[in-house]
Amino acid sequence: MPRTSIAAAALALSVLLIAVSVSAQTNLGTFLGKVADEQGGMLPGATVTVRQVQTNVSRNSVTNAIGQYFIPNLPAGSYELTVELAGFGTAKRSELVLRVGQEATINFVLTLAGVEQSVTVSAQATLVETQHTVGLNIDTKQLDVLPTFNRNFSDLAQLTPGVTSTGSGFMGFSASGQAQHQNNVFVDGGTNAMQFYGTQADTFPQDWIQEFQVMTNGFSAEFGNASGAILNVITRSGTNEIHGRGYGFFQNASLNSPPYSGHYTNGAPQFLTSTPLYDQYRVGGYLGGPIIRNKAFFFAGFEDLDNSATSSLSISDYWRARGVQSVIPTGYTFRPFLLKGDWNINDRNRFSIRYDRTNETLHNCSGQLGVGCNNSPLWTLESRGLYSGPI
Repeated sequence: MPRTSIAAAALALSVLLIAVSVSAQTNLGTFLGKVADEQGGMLPGATVTVRQVQTNVSRNSVTNAIGQYFIPNLPAGSYELTVELAGFGTAKRSELVLRVGQEATINFVLTLAGVEQSVTVSAQATLVETQHTVGLNIDTKQLDVLPTFNRNFSDLAQLTPGVTSTGSGFMGFSASGQAQHQNNVFVDGGTNAMQFYGTQADTFPQDWIQEFQVMTNGFSAEFGNASGAILNVITRSGTNEIHGRGYGFFQNASLNSPPYSGHYTNGAPQFLTSTPLYDQYRVGGYLGGPIIRNKAFFFAGFEDLDNSATSSLSISDYWRARGVQSVIPTGYTFRPFLLKGDWNINDRNRFSIRYDRTNETLHNCSGQLGVGCNNSPLWTLESRGLYSGPI
């Protein structure tokens, strides 16, 4: 291979590695701070150990010449911090909840040896955000208990000031006065936005999301391609404990009652005498746990959504008299699945891999892929299409 080709390949690989490194920072958190004695003097050489409670994985850092420590690239979760230095008692902070993308400052004061210091923070304490990002964090509890119309996690972004519903689309919201195609969505550090349509590229059911961060202003340089809002999302991962969930949601025409709009005759509305076809079921679940305790973990999820309904077309009596249907059947299916693995190689390196896919069918539907039936009332049956395949 010519030297120029080798140099070009090396340059491309370097750029790729840099890009991967930058994008990977978006879904991780950081602990930083100072360690001092009781008189306020900074203490170099102190060992700061951070342990993630869910996986029992630890990381270490040693304070520098001015007593500062810095532990980056931490997955969101519950943590315990311990500080040790010869001649001083051990200091500990426990049950600290680190959010996705958060940079949390935790300072310590060490007492002289013989007097052990232990500070326990109340359960699931939320750390104070020291960055200047404007927005909101949606945590696991909110994702588990707050209702959404279509089990679309991005609907919860509307809890953030300045974010409103668009009423359609799998992005589902607008922010800062911008259209929804001006938003961006990152899932586990990689973009998941089809910005031309203002939708998400892949389907992630609400039950598979651990938490996400809504940023409407002041987000840092690794985020971009958005003048509206950014969602920084992380999917759930396996832990040392087996955890799983099964769920089902069902709707049916028999649970609704007429009148329903049908068509106009001589300028007067004619309502349907019975409830039109509507049948929807959504079933799914996930399972996560350890492959090797404290070392390797798995997470898997699957969902099956089937929707059968009708659409009323705004057509004239002229076309209705010629046999064109004014009420037509519509339907779609979504069948997403996800496989994820996490491997804690050592206290400095962690490997994570995720594979997901959404198989979708549309029948007599308009609208963008990933949205379902987003019908225009002026489209006739003949102009509609059938799509079957993965996104």
